Amino acid sequence: MDPEIELKRICDEHQGIFKHEATKVNGAEGSTIHISKYHLILPYRQHPITIVYDYGNSDTATFRIHLKQHSNQVKFKIKTIDHLSRFLQFKKHRYAVSCSNSILKNSIKACVIKHQLDDLFENTAFELHSTGQHKNDMYEIYSVFSLKYSSHAESAADLLNFHKALIDLVLDKTP
Repeated sequence: MDPEIELKRICDEHQGIFKHEATKVNGAEGSTIHISKYHLILPYRQHPITIVYDYGNSDTATFRIHLKQHSNQVKFKIKTIDHLSRFLQFKKHRYAVSCSNSILKNSIKACVIKHQLDDLFENTAFELHSTGQHKNDMYEIYSVFSLKYSSHAESAADLLNFHKALIDLVLDKTP
């Protein structure tokens, strides 16, 4: 699946802003490196979701969401556990969720399953690092992951829906 077509489709579906930057830079031994950056800004519940897919340079994607801060928002972290650590520590899952609020922690785990990220964790080289924390008078949800897994374009909609669910959890279910 062509990432540009899928990202444009998602952007159109959510009435967002889509921007594509294509550049070429000189590489080693006379080669040329093609870099494509896709910027999406999608509105959700009056908050913009800023997404950048960077192919050819860092081969990563980032999601950044700023929410109005209130006192009940709790920090969380979602992190992929590498295969060796998982084996040595006898971990059942390839990811870990840390949060001081057990209700939010369990809700995030349920969202991972609902939006099929657990399948990505188990069956591909998908690695996610996501945090929710207070930053500069805002609450920021920030996620970064490598695009070096086979279904990176096909999973774009699931990843967006997962982040929308995180927004819902932080805004609605944080006690």
